Amino acid sequence: MLDIKYVVRNSREVSQNCEHRNMTADVAGIVAAYEARNAAIAEMEEVRQQINSNAKSMRGPMEAEVR
Repeated sequence: MLDIKYVVRNSREVSQNCEHRNMTADVAGIVAAYEARNAAIAEMEEVRQQINSNAKSMRGPMEAEVR
């Protein structure tokens, strides 16, 4: 089994190797799914950071101006 990072970095070579072995593999689909996964993780981290900063601002007594 190949490492996903290797497949992404060397997608052309992996695809050619699959063809030489008479195997079918959707290397482009694998790369696209990996990139979509990474984008979703990045978005989730941004939301988590916003949640954490909001929770941090809620700690302690509120100032009268903020109310």
